[in-house]
Amino acid sequence: MFIMLRKALVLAVAVLLLGFTPSAFAQTAGPAAHIYGVYHNGVRAMQPGDILTAEVDGTAGATATFDLLGVSNGNPMRETSPGHYLGTVTISAQMAGQSTTVVAHLVQNGLTIARQSATNFSIAVTPSVTATLTSVRIYSRGPVQVGQTVSVIAHGTPGGSATMDVGAQTGIPLTETRPGRYRAQYAVTAADVLNRPVLVTLRLSNGTVTTLASAQSLARSYPGNYGGNDAAAHNPGALYVTLDSPHEGDYTNSDFTATGTTEPFATVTFNATTRNDLNSGGIDVDTRTVNLQVQADEYGNYSIPVHLHFEHNHANVVLDVTARDQYGNTSHPVQIYIVTGP
Repeated sequence: MFIMLRKALVLAVAVLLLGFTPSAFAQTAGPAAHIYGVYHNGVRAMQPGDILTAEVDGTAGATATFDLLGVSNGNPMRETSPGHYLGTVTISAQMAGQSTTVVAHLVQNGLTIARQSATNFSIAVTPSVTATLTSVRIYSRGPVQVGQTVSVIAHGTPGGSATMDVGAQTGIPLTETRPGRYRAQYAVTAADVLNRPVLVTLRLSNGTVTTLASAQSLARSYPGNYGGNDAAAHNPGALYVTLDSPHEGDYTNSDFTATGTTEPFATVTFNATTRNDLNSGGIDVDTRTVNLQVQADEYGNYSIPVHLHFEHNHANVVLDVTARDQYGNTSHPVQIYIVTGP
């Protein structure tokens, strides 16, 4: 009897102090949520930048989040259909090297329930990238003179930020014109008579930095400087060349212009060989070859007018283009087939 009176007294005090009623207590009570399944797409080693997708099947109308155990907590989920929840997280570089799994949480009626996925997954370690420069070259049209504009081209790790120092002038920016190829133009001044090399610095976003000096010196007027000393000289493939027009399989007139790009001031050799069927068996024979040369401009662009004159109405033509720079570096040939007519 005493115990029952004490319980009644406690209830009365709660009603007076907190404003609760017996019905209010009944309203706060409710069932906890249930989780029936936890799934994720981590079926292979995830890489930084990948998106991990987590899915949960459970009680509808709950608030859902998920953790990557020991890696990332409280990632939100949305209810895409009654009782089905979906959430994503982007794998970051800071997560690399971890082995983890998905732990889902549902909150309903003030109660939280958690369940772990049955499968783990790993996050791969991304190989570290360091700034590297493989070459720095100076390209000029003949011996360097005061006021002349030369091109400086560096090759190295793509995606960086490159600058060059010429004597007392520092921090001159180079532009990445294609992955791993950095280029700048520089007007030679009287102060450059000191016969100094150009120093290029390459910085990556991860903080790594490297520098490399050109094998050639930037002199005001030294005939011996032209051509220079280059460890890569006479190395086939050390230079690049493109044939941007015409394209493989094009039909064109017998008079056309070939255009493309290479390193500044490189000499481009262009061969056009007409080929015709010897008989209906489809045997080709060379009938005429046109050999042309042109020097690329300071931007590396070249343009070659081609005039093919032959008796046949149509001919298959093989175009072959190579480039050679002032240091003796040569490109691999670019070869395409076109069809020409009158």
